[in-house]
Amino acid sequence: MLLLSICPPVLPISETSSGIRSYGVIQLSARTPLFRGWGGVRLNEVTRYTEPLTGNKRTEPLSEVFPGEIASDVEMTMRQLKVRGYNAIRAYFEDPRQELNHRNLTIPWERYWVWNSEWFEKFVELGRYYDLWVICDYHGYEQPYEHEDDWISLWRDNIITPYKDIYEKLVWEPCNEPLITNDTLTEKEKVAELGRLYQRWINMDRGLGDTHFIVASGKCFWSSLPKEDWYPILNDPLNKTFLNYHFYYFKSSHEAEWNVPAAQAYADFWTDVALRVQQKYNKPFMTTETGITEVPYDEVGLAFMTRLIENFHREGMGYLLWHAGDWAGGLVLYGMMNTWGNDIPLPPT
Repeated sequence: MLLLSICPPVLPISETSSGIRSYGVIQLSARTPLFRGWGGVRLNEVTRYTEPLTGNKRTEPLSEVFPGEIASDVEMTMRQLKVRGYNAIRAYFEDPRQELNHRNLTIPWERYWVWNSEWFEKFVELGRYYDLWVICDYHGYEQPYEHEDDWISLWRDNIITPYKDIYEKLVWEPCNEPLITNDTLTEKEKVAELGRLYQRWINMDRGLGDTHFIVASGKCFWSSLPKEDWYPILNDPLNKTFLNYHFYYFKSSHEAEWNVPAAQAYADFWTDVALRVQQKYNKPFMTTETGITEVPYDEVGLAFMTRLIENFHREGMGYLLWHAGDWAGGLVLYGMMNTWGNDIPLPPT
């Protein structure tokens, strides 16, 4: 296990952001939130009751929020987040009207991944009770480009219109990792097309009177453009939009340099990119997804993740780690929060 250095303190969310090294970009308000948390928690986990170690069904403890019910996996995860000092959770859902991620949504189990209003309402009620920011993660890729009207209508009719006033600490993430699947376009044209899609979404959202924060991603994945040019120029009349990208250090792509110094240098490189993005677009940066991908993880992956988190603490940027869901890799309750998540720096107090 690596020895973790003490992170420089960052002002908590309840205090002014004026003391944070801002690079001239923290202009949303004097209380710009710094999101620190975990993602990959599906909406349907409000209906699941998983043992932390065995994966069997739990019959305890009782819910603190819903009288007479067992605490769901979402509630248990939120309790862990609070204990560890985090303030945000990323709620994962997919579009029920499309086949996403090559899933066959006619299989009942696969429906557990999709949007469901009842699950969402319960998820939000838990977030309110535990005073957590809930980042609403439409976990899609090419859908905004290939199914633009469906994407807009799902957000407009199923989410924004009925829920824009339900909870002030919601954050909308219109698309997880947006892809522009038209190779006849140049890289600059793809970024411009991504900007058109996001701008249509922002115009729709603000036109409905919604005032929540928004997260907009740069173009995914690789582009020949300089990395700070992967982002579209967006106009949010409320100036409450964060820019986002997802960071991983894949061993398959770094086999020849799989060592601690290289991992730390890679984390420093992407931190510098994030700071340049802030400076160029005059918007705050966060990452809604970053984590260790190797199973079992080693000191190299841990070095990357530790360094990136330390950098983001120092620079006053938000992050959501991947993942705390109960669904992947043979993991059960708390997901990776109880594997490599035990060995990384916690948010500053």
